[in-house]
Amino acid sequence: MISSRQIWRSPPHSGRVELGRSLPALLDEACDRYPNPQALRQFTKTGWQTVSNLKFRAMAEALALGLRELGLNKGDRVGLVLPSDLSFCLADMGCLMAGLVDVPINPSLDMKAIAFQLDLAEVRAVIVSDAGTYQGINPYLGNETIAIVADPIAEHASALKPSELKPSGRQVRTLIDIRNVGRLLRAEAGRGAWRDLISPQDVATIVYTAGADGTSLGVMLTHENISAAIIATFTGTPDVKPGAETSILSFLPLTHVFARSFFYGHVFYGHSITLATPRRFEQHLKQVQPTLIATVPRVLEKIQQKILRKGNQLKGRSRSIFNWAASLAERYELGRWHSPWYALQLKLADWLVFSRWREALGGKLRFIVCGGAAVPADIANFFSAAGMTVMQGYGLTETGSVICCNRDRFNRAGTVGVPVAGVEMAISNDGEILVRGACVMQGYFNNPTATEAVLDADGWLHTGDVGKFTTDGFLRITGYKKHLFKLSTGEYVMPLPLEQQLERSPLVKRAVVVGIRRKFCGMAIVPEADNLRREIGAVRASVSLQKLLELPESLALYQALINEANRQMPRWSRVKRFELVREESHGCEVDEVRMDGECAPLQEAIAPLVAGMYAESEMQHVAP
Repeated sequence: MISSRQIWRSPPHSGRVELGRSLPALLDEACDRYPNPQALRQFTKTGWQTVSNLKFRAMAEALALGLRELGLNKGDRVGLVLPSDLSFCLADMGCLMAGLVDVPINPSLDMKAIAFQLDLAEVRAVIVSDAGTYQGINPYLGNETIAIVADPIAEHASALKPSELKPSGRQVRTLIDIRNVGRLLRAEAGRGAWRDLISPQDVATIVYTAGADGTSLGVMLTHENISAAIIATFTGTPDVKPGAETSILSFLPLTHVFARSFFYGHVFYGHSITLATPRRFEQHLKQVQPTLIATVPRVLEKIQQKILRKGNQLKGRSRSIFNWAASLAERYELGRWHSPWYALQLKLADWLVFSRWREALGGKLRFIVCGGAAVPADIANFFSAAGMTVMQGYGLTETGSVICCNRDRFNRAGTVGVPVAGVEMAISNDGEILVRGACVMQGYFNNPTATEAVLDADGWLHTGDVGKFTTDGFLRITGYKKHLFKLSTGEYVMPLPLEQQLERSPLVKRAVVVGIRRKFCGMAIVPEADNLRREIGAVRASVSLQKLLELPESLALYQALINEANRQMPRWSRVKRFELVREESHGCEVDEVRMDGECAPLQEAIAPLVAGMYAESEMQHVAP
């Protein structure tokens, strides 16, 4: 039982509780209050494509009516196997307006994995990006499953030819054809036909997450689960203003709740959203000049490393000034009082140095929302000192996004902030973080056993994360109960500290600890190839990546990193063997990792590697 004195809530005047909103209603309100001719934008082969929020609403309404005309009924599931672009946003909003439950799936997964998740959700239709993706997934679809191919969404786009689809007897349509049908129906029915169809309490989406045993769990989220959390977050951040002047660069995968819920929040506030990809992130930073980005800690670490590396290349007086400014940034403390002398030095450093850092990131960046993993305090302070305030938050797929975040005057580096409005949080006797509120999921689709394991009779969601609140009400994540695994010796291992220690190195892109039901821990490492080449030396520049990973010099570098990380761990948790894995062997964007704690393609790719790692005959790299 949780006593009232053990419950933490949002501080007064730090966000509003607004219930009873469907997700399309957020778009509807924005069109009335903040009409924005550049609400959505993305780069295409023919240049920038821009859509106003009024036009986006019209397109989504037409699609919703067209989807209903196909015979899809309220509550039917529709799979979305799409990149995080305008086609995803349109398909998502169209499904929501039609009262359908969409199921977003990472398109970089293996086709069998995609098919497995579609089957698990019992979808009646699937929307895919192109004819090639359709042909890849077609053999795994049931004969009754409707397939929809997403054409480019420009008005002048032409539908794909039926011969390109090879329908094999199933019903295959294109998104633009469905929209065209819906456009005619919309002209007859009028705008806003969806309003009487959907309720805020209806399930809006099923989002997959990994269970403690690695199984796929479909999280059922209602419109209100997501809208309540994101409205509370945005209204609790008064410095982030509504309207077109706030420019967003969105590059994280919309298949994850983090990026997707923030997309709805930006739509609600009438912001100008540019949809990009991790690969074009740096290029678009300078072109778009965003005022706010949402990201994961690894991206900030890479940017900081690049800034410091360029500073180290300076000479003489310029180098001295840079080092002085960097030392000021390292001493900065988010949310703390600073002496007048220190504040004066910060202003001078901003004029001489920090303004150039911001210029490299577009010049107008003011806010960095960070989630998915712990942000090291020194990194949060580093960027905040330079006028780019880092706001770290915490949430789960099961809570429809943010439940706790740093914002406004409630901001402390090294914490995930204070609860958002409408959320109750508590700490159980064993340190587990518990959550209750309108944001908590309805359960796992077709899995009551898994649901009962995390949702108790009093409505508390058991997060599986371990933490504690500071005396001034800020939450610190101290461990991950759900991420523990057991060795065959009976000892429990917490892999995250080891992985995070390795990933702090500029030589490491991704590190994964393995060893479930094994005698000891192993590790798979995805190197930062460019940094590794630079460290090894120009003489090795012509060596192939595979050869580079096999060089004794390379192995020695990673051996040293593991040895250093091992010193901080209990004996049984130390990594005994490791292997270097090429990035292209798993096809998982590094910026997608840890958005939900897992990266399925990487886990699948290292499965055979793990078997070899534990075979005595293949024991190649041993960490003492």
